[in-house]
Amino acid sequence: MGLKIAYLGDGELKILEEGGEAQKLHSPFAQNVLDTAKEIAKGKEWKTEGRENNLEAAMLWGGGPGNPNPEISISAVTRGLEPGEITYVLHTTETGGVFRQILEEKYERRLFHKRGFRANYIDRHPETKLMVFSRFTGDGSSAIVAIDDGGVDHKEVTEGDSVDEAPSWVPGEIADIVYQSRGIARARQGRHIVDYGPSSIIRLNLQTGETETLLDDDSTDYMLPHVLEDGSLLFIRRPYKSLQGKTDPKTFIMDVLLFPFRTAWALIMFLDSFSRFFGGKPLITSTGKRVEREEEAMTVIRGAMINMKQAPAISAVEEDTKGYMPANYELVQKKPDGTEKILARHVASYDVAGDGTIVYTNGRTIFRYREGSRPATIIRESLVQELVTL
Repeated sequence: MGLKIAYLGDGELKILEEGGEAQKLHSPFAQNVLDTAKEIAKGKEWKTEGRENNLEAAMLWGGGPGNPNPEISISAVTRGLEPGEITYVLHTTETGGVFRQILEEKYERRLFHKRGFRANYIDRHPETKLMVFSRFTGDGSSAIVAIDDGGVDHKEVTEGDSVDEAPSWVPGEIADIVYQSRGIARARQGRHIVDYGPSSIIRLNLQTGETETLLDDDSTDYMLPHVLEDGSLLFIRRPYKSLQGKTDPKTFIMDVLLFPFRTAWALIMFLDSFSRFFGGKPLITSTGKRVEREEEAMTVIRGAMINMKQAPAISAVEEDTKGYMPANYELVQKKPDGTEKILARHVASYDVAGDGTIVYTNGRTIFRYREGSRPATIIRESLVQELVTL
């Protein structure tokens, strides 16, 4: 039997069994919200049972008279308790929740939901059934949260003004996780974010609260940690870049020389926006569609701003080694003795199957890799942002 993979791209979750065709996950709850919102928008009378529950669900999840087409997307996915089962985070513009689904039966259970809930990078412990995920707090920071299988008992296990993400359970341990963390620098008022520090990898025991920094460097981001059975640590490594950048004398001189032209252009764009808003017609017609197309082609993968239309084109028989990601996004294995090995470059996301096979993506193609062999293509897609083996 081939590998079974779940992967995310542009808010959609697809399931693929190697050698077959990818199938988009169908969420009965999401479909119910969409159908109910459309019914409300049309002003039809409710004639079926459960009218109050349907209406309440639509309003809670962003539907209702004010929003007949609520946006629903899936932001995180992990394995379920049993084979053929998955757990995922689904959210709309107003509310989010954690769901579990048995794929063959298409049976979906809502474990947890809350207004304003936003989360990603979920992982489930195979024995205790405890789940950990990264939850956004609303001020630009995020914390690791642990929640039981029933979705009742949940607790923030990290704190501070930082972005804590990508929690992963340590094999053979009941309460140990590894995760990535980067500090936040704010303006003097303490509200606006002006910079982020480099991302480090931390090990945390949920019972004792003890932490250990595994990887930390002022010039490097360490992301998406995963501990193997033999104690090796897998992670994605890239050079750290500050939002502030460095002052280049040549760039400063060019900024001064171009300042009048940029000011004039800013004034023109303001008047163009003014004309669009009040007159319904643009002053500038030569660049509008091009700008819109560029915006549609932009996305963010693992902190990298990607223009999908600028990615190198490949034929059906060519090997897509680069995809969307820069070459310095490296998948690295650090063994217990401290030695490191680069397993792949241009890596956006990865996971390790039960038999030790590493599955990774460059944002466009999914590969399988085993030590001593070349990476083999599993599938090509328009966009792959996260993946997990089932």
